[in-house]
Amino acid sequence: MQLNRILKCLRIFNHYSQTKLSDEIGLSKSYISEIENEKKKPTLEIIEKYAKIFKIPASTIMLFAEVEMNNTLILKVRKFLTKKALIFFEWLIEYHEEI
Repeated sequence: MQLNRILKCLRIFNHYSQTKLSDEIGLSKSYISEIENEKKKPTLEIIEKYAKIFKIPASTIMLFAEVEMNNTLILKVRKFLTKKALIFFEWLIEYHEEI
C-alpha cells in the first residue's frame, strides 16, 4: 500500500526516528513500524496526526490512498505519478543518508 510508504517517507524526510514520532503521535514505536511495514492500516485519525506533525495537508497524504482505490484512466495516471514520486522520495532519503 502506497499510503504506508508515504507515511514512512514523511517520517524519514523530516529526520524523525520511529521513537521520536511515537512520542509525538501517541502511538507505540512497534505500531508505527507495523504501519510502515504494511501490517496495520493507518486510520484517518493517525493520518491527521501525521499531517499536523509534518505540517502537510491530510488531503495530500490521502492522495496516495485514493490512487489505490480507483481504476479510471485519470486515476491510473495519478497512480503512476504517485508511484514515481514515492520512488523519488525514497531515493532522495537514501541519497541524503549517504552524504
